[in-house]
Amino acid sequence: MNLEIVMQIVSELAMLPFYPSEPEARLAIVRLVGKMATNESQVRWLIDRMTSGLYVKWPGPAELRAVFCMKFKPADNIEAVSEIYPDGLTREQLNPGAKALPAATPLQLPPGEVTTDPEMKELVVACADATGMPSFAWAPPREWTELEPGETELQGLIRVTRGFGRMQSEPRAATDAEIAAIKQAQEANRRSA
Repeated sequence: MNLEIVMQIVSELAMLPFYPSEPEARLAIVRLVGKMATNESQVRWLIDRMTSGLYVKWPGPAELRAVFCMKFKPADNIEAVSEIYPDGLTREQLNPGAKALPAATPLQLPPGEVTTDPEMKELVVACADATGMPSFAWAPPREWTELEPGETELQGLIRVTRGFGRMQSEPRAATDAEIAAIKQAQEANRRSA
């Protein structure tokens, strides 16, 4: 990313009342955005959301990170949940002015059918929903993933392919239920955007 472009985009946050006026604080905010985003379009999206009327005043860096996490997985892997919008943003708030597309017809294998075709498996994983989970001849290796309580192997595969896999030995500060709820809400917002 080009630092000058990122600084120019982030400087638009100054339109929010109580945005820091100290150069050191503003530089820290640019650094934070640079740690989360992987390209200028993500930075543009974030600043557009922050200045689109969601906030009447500067909500702070934690809320900035939370808005970013509603749409993207942060490059530094530090997820956050909004205190102001704990249920996430609506589709219209995430993408103002976007036109709604007609609902797609979900693709599913017939009940009980098993596939070993990797392309078909990838397609079904991308389109599967909780009502008709097909079975597969392949399961994610247990060495690097573990299933959440009540989660099927396919749901675990979907979670891992969406970037939420973890080592079994990874420490957790929150309970499994809290982590699952946060991941589910953020992933739902990313998919609906």
